[in-house]
Amino acid sequence: MEEAKGANSPYEEVLYEHSDAVSQIRKNPWNPLAFCSASWDCTLQFWQFNKDSVIDYISTAQQSSPVYDTIWISGDTVLSCGQDGSLARTDSRGKAAGQKIFQGDCACRGLCGVGETAVASVWDSGFVGITDLRAPDKLVSSIVSLGAVLRDG
Repeated sequence: MEEAKGANSPYEEVLYEHSDAVSQIRKNPWNPLAFCSASWDCTLQFWQFNKDSVIDYISTAQQSSPVYDTIWISGDTVLSCGQDGSLARTDSRGKAAGQKIFQGDCACRGLCGVGETAVASVWDSGFVGITDLRAPDKLVSSIVSLGAVLRDG
């Protein structure tokens, strides 16, 4: 990890673990000192503040395509979505990196928690899907986007 500090830099520390644009940063709701970053370089990076408030790099998880969004689904597990339409479960400790739990036929642009056991996903095809994390290999339901209706009206 390289650092860039100086009078001309507005940042205390610049981290160079990603090789392309960072698309998302999410803090861990179960551990306020931990967070993950998602990137177009097809990786998730996991980080944690140490006792001296310095950011420590924890691990990298390779994904199958550029990553657009993430959501923490437990204290050590992230669900990610990306350009190839996959929803993938990744453990922040380097286990089960990019384990696909669902494969869509277009890019998945965003994720949002729905209660404790479900995740909503927004897809390029114009629908919102609901995935039950207890049976993640299929969408529980699909909701057609209202975007087309709003554009017509």
